[in-house]
Amino acid sequence: MKNLWLILILALAALPSGAIASKEGLLSLNAFALESPGIGQSGPVKVAGAQSDRGITLLRIEAFGRTFNIGPDQLRQLRGFNANGVQITYEGGYVDLGGRTIYVIFSRGFTSGVVLQRYVSVTETGSVTVADRP
Repeated sequence: MKNLWLILILALAALPSGAIASKEGLLSLNAFALESPGIGQSGPVKVAGAQSDRGITLLRIEAFGRTFNIGPDQLRQLRGFNANGVQITYEGGYVDLGGRTIYVIFSRGFTSGVVLQRYVSVTETGSVTVADRP
């Protein structure tokens, strides 16, 4: 009987773990809209956009009492990145470094964690940057 249990335990241990687990799929965003009352001197913040299978195709950010329509050059930097998450943050910033900044963080992730991120930053002076890091 002991040998039978040992054989059973070894057989179960030899099975690949993926054989008994389901695979999680990415639900990418089609369109998104976020609104915040803002903090500090950001004023109300609104972010709206659209995404296709090629990545972000439209992005508008309202902050600091202005509207920033992200242009084709910056959108090209987001090509191929399909996000399933978006968040917004604010930094008070130093005037010498661009001043106040709004960050739009696009992410691709699963329940196990975030896999990739892209950052779009807009400063109060109108500078727009797309990067892999803030």
